[in-house]
Amino acid sequence: MTTEPSDNELMSRVQNGDRHAFDELYRRWSRPLFSFLLKRTGRRAYAEEALQEAFLRVHRFADKYDTDRPFRSWLFRIAANAGRDAWFPDRNLLTLEVPETAVYQPTDAIVARDLLVKGLFRLRPEDRNVLLLELEGFTPTEIAQMRDQKPVTVRSRLKRARTRLRTQLDVLYA
Repeated sequence: MTTEPSDNELMSRVQNGDRHAFDELYRRWSRPLFSFLLKRTGRRAYAEEALQEAFLRVHRFADKYDTDRPFRSWLFRIAANAGRDAWFPDRNLLTLEVPETAVYQPTDAIVARDLLVKGLFRLRPEDRNVLLLELEGFTPTEIAQMRDQKPVTVRSRLKRARTRLRTQLDVLYA
């Protein structure tokens, strides 16, 4: 029985010029990153652009990656920055695309998702970004590491961001 190499092992191989290792990382992470970036940017085209930019940066900065640190956190930090760079404030964020998979969801779930996305995009980018990372399953400690902040700062920011999101959802739902 052969075990798949870890992300850190693959990055170590990428650092040594192994193109197949990079391809494997892309295969593993392109869908989760695209989902994250779609939530972050609100548009499929922007998410696709940011995804490509994120993987270009992974390749370009592979030699800077510390294989003793979690790959997932490093990757999502790069993707968050690429998503920020793909997003411009003058875009109409309240006419967001619903992913094709939403066609198969119950109507109530689509409405709830749409309200959540609209509420997120009414938040300040700082609040939205920290909430999106939490929604992706990162702990406050992991988010703090990614953002070079103290965990207590991230927990405080998350609490304020959740409160602001609740306020926005109340406005949208009313």
